[in-house]
Parts: sequence; C-alpha cells; structure tokens
Amino acid sequence: MIAEQFGDSPADAAATAHHHRAAVGEQSVLSLAQIGVTVGVALLLNALLVRTFMLPAVIVVFDRWLWWPREAVSDEPEREPVTASA
Repeated sequence: MIAEQFGDSPADAAATAHHHRAAVGEQSVLSLAQIGVTVGVALLLNALLVRTFMLPAVIVVFDRWLWWPREAVSDEPEREPVTASA
C-alpha cells in the first residue's frame, strides 16, 4: 500500500515528496504576499488617516490631560523667594 503511494524506490518517494512540496511552497509565497499587501495598506491608512485626522482630534479633546509634567496642585500659597541679608 505504501509502495503504491510513494513508488517502489527511494528516488520515486523523493520525487513525489518534492512534487508535493512545490505546491505547498507556492501556497506559502502567496500567503506571504497577501500578508505583505495587507500590512502595506494598514501602514497607508495609519499614515494618511490616523496621523492626519485622529491624532490631532484626540490631542484637542484631551489637551489638559496629555501634557506632562503637570502643574502641582497645592493647598499652600506660593512662597516668594527670600534674599539673604548680610
């Protein structure tokens, strides 16, 4: 039964494996190409839409909370500097 699938000799088995490997390898290249195109489109959308419109809008909405360091809120009044007298 195994000899019918892969051939009578090791060379036949290697040829069959090589033939089937080519089909799997071609499928992998097509999958990688599809992933590459998808990542490229995502980068374009990020560069053109997100960074152009979304990021400035978020900065305007959350302006007060975005920037660091914040001013410390204290209950004590500010102290005026005292000069040393000689």
